[in-house]
Amino acid sequence: MNGVRIQRKTRFLETAGRYAGGLVGRLLALVSGNRLLRATAITVWYMTVVSLAYYGAYLLRFDGAIPAQTFGVIYRTLPILLLVRILTFQRFELYSGLLRYVSVDDVWRTMKAVAVSTLVFMVIIYLMQPGFEGFPRSVFIVETMLTLGILSGHRMTLRALRERSQNGKGSEGLTRRILLVGDLDSADGLLRVMKTGRNGEKEFVGIVHEASSAQGTMLRDVRVLGGLDELPDIVQRERPGEVLILPPYTSSPKTLREVIDRCTVDGNLCKYQMVPSLLDIADGKTSVSMIRQVEIEDLLGRPPVKMDRSDVKSFLKGKAVMVTGAGGSIGSELCRQIGNYEPALLVLYELSEYNLYEIDLDLRNRYPALEIIPIAGDICDERNVARTIERYGIDVIYHAAAYKHVPLMENNVAACVRTNVIGTERVALVAERCGVNKFVLISSDKAVRPTSVMGASKRLAERLIQERPCSDTKFVGVRFGNVLGSSGSVIPQFKRQIKAGGPVTVTHREIKRYFMSIPEAVDLVLQASIVGDDREVMVLEMGEPIKIRDLATRLIELSGLRPGKDIEILYTGLRRGEKLYEELLTADDNVVRTAYEKIWVMRNEGNGETAVPVDLIRLEDAVEDDDEAKVRAILCEGVSDNQFAARVTSQPETAHVTSLQ
Repeated sequence: MNGVRIQRKTRFLETAGRYAGGLVGRLLALVSGNRLLRATAITVWYMTVVSLAYYGAYLLRFDGAIPAQTFGVIYRTLPILLLVRILTFQRFELYSGLLRYVSVDDVWRTMKAVAVSTLVFMVIIYLMQPGFEGFPRSVFIVETMLTLGILSGHRMTLRALRERSQNGKGSEGLTRRILLVGDLDSADGLLRVMKTGRNGEKEFVGIVHEASSAQGTMLRDVRVLGGLDELPDIVQRERPGEVLILPPYTSSPKTLREVIDRCTVDGNLCKYQMVPSLLDIADGKTSVSMIRQVEIEDLLGRPPVKMDRSDVKSFLKGKAVMVTGAGGSIGSELCRQIGNYEPALLVLYELSEYNLYEIDLDLRNRYPALEIIPIAGDICDERNVARTIERYGIDVIYHAAAYKHVPLMENNVAACVRTNVIGTERVALVAERCGVNKFVLISSDKAVRPTSVMGASKRLAERLIQERPCSDTKFVGVRFGNVLGSSGSVIPQFKRQIKAGGPVTVTHREIKRYFMSIPEAVDLVLQASIVGDDREVMVLEMGEPIKIRDLATRLIELSGLRPGKDIEILYTGLRRGEKLYEELLTADDNVVRTAYEKIWVMRNEGNGETAVPVDLIRLEDAVEDDDEAKVRAILCEGVSDNQFAARVTSQPETAHVTSLQ
């Protein structure tokens, strides 16, 4: 019975508190909406507080029995105190914060205002009554403490009532059980904001923080439950629906993975979200409200590379730059980053009308002062390419136009070779003829011992720039692996499959790929294009390869689902042209480290007099005739280390990976 009574009493108090909070909120809204009414209410309130505090100070001084003659002192000095307090409070802008949320800054400002007005009042009384004759000096101290206590206390009470009112208005009607993982400063800032939100009921089940001294303590009514080592047990016990990861655990992919790995022990299901750092919030880069879901890119990314971009800026500033394939994943990011380096103009050469429109619109919004020239054209159209380069006096070309999807190109051999090989040769030839200073080819790790038409076409494109006769144009290739979020990436496909309820399709249990974010890849491409000497191929260090199976598993877990139970993973077998392991180089390549982090160079040992590696006229005829067998045969001639005929098996030795470490 006692338990039932306590529960009823608790519910009654909660209901009363919410009703009072709602009433206070309506009154505050009414007063705040009228400036004259608001100023009047604030003035009356301050005068009441000061009068009560002043009278209370005399009561305390005389133990509740104020002498009759002292009332005369009170009546003479109270108007002076009221005037001093009101003017000082206005000077310290206490009026603007009365009906708002209380903060440490508000309390500090109130303390200063009360202290200053007390000092002014003391000076006036001293001048009126030298030596404070007939005036009890202890009243100064007691009245100051009472005034400060009432002013600070009432604001905190109003805020508590307002928060209670708002927390009772959950728009979703569902309780979200949230676990915070991070340092206490970040947790404090987040709780301060989220506890006043209106996006549904929130129950903060606890905070995970490493400091042992903080364990068991309370922060804004939320208990610190333990450290990372205890995280699996905490998640198992508390069963949160969401885990909010705060700094410092958002600082690197490694720490993010560690938190999520510990949370997913024993099949626990959670949704994971990230919170920006307090430094970013303070700098104005982000706000606490910019909480976002943890993405697979956050877990696969790498610590940022520190680079001196001054060389890139000095190279590109004031230059006329052209990007082919400007609307693609890599080409569009190239354009965005090149815009930061203040080129004289930027030519966007793109075959797809929609992609050209999108990147043109984006760049004009980003760089309104930059001259942007959108050109709809095919890189195989030699006359149009030449006309564009000559008309705009192009100094640098970044050649990103290419077909990149391996299985798709196995069924479109002629189109792949036409763009990736013949198109590259024509743009390079025109660049030489028109006096372009530098030509940068965007290549692929699939160019190493290729098992596909796409890979062979990119390897042949590399050879076309490496082994062409010397000229005034410098040619540099940049080779790297898969990029996260590109149009051909598996990640968007996996997300669509998870959203549809599965299954998630993976070609092979052991298939691995290198991954890099698009901005990082392009940043390194721009740096490598400066580092690279004529006829060299730069190789970007991609880190460790990642199993696609692990990628799919992690994406399912990040969606709050269980791999193999909620979402099945289906293995469909390797597709045409695919191999289990991609390579960035082979043991025979003459590759050396550069002075720049994560950039290697594959030296060209030729003398600049090497003939073009294939008969391009014969290749072009085969492409025009759509003779797949003949095109493949010519590719084999030009790429001696190809593995077209090799049978791709599940054994790792079919594609030996050479590390850059």
